[in-house]
Amino acid sequence: MMRILTTGARVWRDPRRVWADLDRVHALAQSRGQQLTVVHGDASGADRHVRTWCERHPEVSEEGHRVSPAEWRINGPIAGHLRNGRMVRLGANGVVAFCVPCRQSGPCYGLGGVLLPAGHATHGTWGCMGLAREAGITVWERWAA
Repeated sequence: MMRILTTGARVWRDPRRVWADLDRVHALAQSRGQQLTVVHGDASGADRHVRTWCERHPEVSEEGHRVSPAEWRINGPIAGHLRNGRMVRLGANGVVAFCVPCRQSGPCYGLGGVLLPAGHATHGTWGCMGLAREAGITVWERWAA
């Protein structure tokens, strides 16, 4: 089985880039005789495009991890980060990250007050990529044109 985790910006607009990358991953899994499982955060933007691709490929196993309204109420702005951590801990052969540059003016700080480098991706995507790398999972960054 090939298990791919996806993460991406909620403002990602172009579904074709997402679908093309998932087509390539799917072809790789098929060439290896492996069943593909695609994991996503079931949010708007890139996640929605991933979900649509999965719906069009019923032979692929889909795992959506939506953050419930209760989780947002209890955990506030870190609810998405906690969900991303759960997805990473479940393991993956790789992560495809659909990145859009953060548009906040001035310095940005991630969880724990860590200063993020200039040109970093939106915070949820950046955080998920970091968690995956810390777990030893290869991350393929796909930046919006």
